[in-house]
Amino acid sequence: MAASKQSNFTGNSDAVQAGAVYLVYEYASYDFTGLLGGSLALSPTAIRSYTYQLLAGLAHLHDDKVRIVHRDIKCSNILLTEDNTVKIADFGLARRFEKHMGRASRPMSTNVITLWYRPPELLLGATAYDSRVDVWSTGCIVMELLIGKPLFRGSVESVQLGLIFKLLGTPGQHSSLRQLPNWNSSFKEGPSRLRAEIRRLCDSRKMLLPPAAVDLMESLLCLDPRQRPLAAEAMRHPWFTAPSGTAGEAPFNAARPSAGLPPVSQLAGLDPALDYHEFAARERKQKKKATSEDSSSKRDRGSKRSAEEPSSSGGGGGSKRRA
Repeated sequence: MAASKQSNFTGNSDAVQAGAVYLVYEYASYDFTGLLGGSLALSPTAIRSYTYQLLAGLAHLHDDKVRIVHRDIKCSNILLTEDNTVKIADFGLARRFEKHMGRASRPMSTNVITLWYRPPELLLGATAYDSRVDVWSTGCIVMELLIGKPLFRGSVESVQLGLIFKLLGTPGQHSSLRQLPNWNSSFKEGPSRLRAEIRRLCDSRKMLLPPAAVDLMESLLCLDPRQRPLAAEAMRHPWFTAPSGTAGEAPFNAARPSAGLPPVSQLAGLDPALDYHEFAARERKQKKKATSEDSSSKRDRGSKRSAEEPSSSGGGGGSKRRA
């Protein structure tokens, strides 16, 4: 695959044996879901590096010479090596497309991209879309790295849309989104609250985030895909091209985006003995939940027995015993 020649993709080699084809991929020690599942707090410097690398990988994918839209950018598909190199994985939903006026020349499926990372144009039924769907997913991922949890956690498409519009406001009267099949005039009108919400959530995590980073989030999560930047355009954002002004944050080196970052295994709170991939992190979470529920059940049974036992002195319990 053409993508594998770029450094931000998992390298692979084909192995053929007895008529079978095996794909052997390089190993990355972490993925974003696994790291976030460990409740690790990432610094703005690290997040800036990961964001730039993710955008660089997508810019390569979306380039006219490659023309691939990934269509499943989410935290579990973004791997991380020990030296802080970001790797984009899982091209099962990727599609190569011919561009016409910046959009695919043939209709494409709306049933792609994991729901929490799916852009509003797909939720509203667009079948003509371009690489900017991956850019929206990137915005969701970066916000998740910043606040430690998914930004939009809808259970179904209608709920997901409601969460998006509640935070980002409804599209303007002349937005192309209002012309899509699933647009409903009953959507509650309102302004965007994203900037204030980013500040509130980052303050709660005691994270100093530069204004340029907030501006980039607003850009990546622009409701109207026509105003959303391409990945290559986002790479030229001031968060990457100018000093951020955040205390302790060094100027960004686009040629070596992970320069100056400590090895991932040195992150505070990371246990080197644990596996920090999606499946292992979720398995630990489920076990922790089951243990908590079991402890709670035991406490409830203990409380019930105590309530049923007669009192040793005084009150109704004493009178009952005497009777």
